[in-house]
Amino acid sequence: MKNLCLASIMYAGDNNDRLPDSRIWMDQTSAYFNNKGNYRCPAVANGQYGYAFLDKLSRLGQDKIASPSDTLMVIDSKDTRWNAHGDISLLPDLPRHSNGNMIGFADGHADRINDFKLKHLRRQ
Repeated sequence: MKNLCLASIMYAGDNNDRLPDSRIWMDQTSAYFNNKGNYRCPAVANGQYGYAFLDKLSRLGQDKIASPSDTLMVIDSKDTRWNAHGDISLLPDLPRHSNGNMIGFADGHADRINDFKLKHLRRQ
């Protein structure tokens, strides 16, 4: 998850400080990885992916994000397709990772977040 966020930030650095287009974010960040394995959540079976980029950050300039350290960017997703994107409603109903879901933030860090903590985070 952290690598996905860092790749998105690196993409922005190479593209006028604009984050990837959420509809094709995996396509746009794949140049920063050697293989597609980075896009696979280890808790998702059958070779699916399991992460989604939040639409509200699609093509957004990094300077427009008021608080990157608590702005959600990439999330565990029940949509497991390549280039999954949407909003926070894509979080799995049952957490995938020890009573929480993985969330990647606009500053590049990632954390396992439970529902209580999620309610207190900024959703740009």
